[in-house]
Amino acid sequence: KPNEYWDVIRRSRLLFQQVATANAQHKNSLAKLRFDTNRSDPQYEIGDLVLIKVLDKSSKLEEQFEGPYRITEQKGPATFVVKIEDPEEDDNPNFTKQVT
Repeated sequence: KPNEYWDVIRRSRLLFQQVATANAQHKNSLAKLRFDTNRSDPQYEIGDLVLIKVLDKSSKLEEQFEGPYRITEQKGPATFVVKIEDPEEDDNPNFTKQVT
């Protein structure tokens, strides 16, 4: 019967989607596990010199990082307040930049 054929097709399609979703989730968890084993969290102390990644680049030829900045304060586990290290570039000596 034609109706039985379409029921089999529909059930098979649902099964294929479930298997594909499960495989994708499994591959994602394996990729995360591999990434996490090779990744070390950076450890910073107050007074360290750091570079800050520029997020609003307009061209791929522009610099990726700016600085050096000196860490002056820690606001959270991964949030720091930095101050520019080069006094010639420091137009506003009270300007600080918060980095997360």
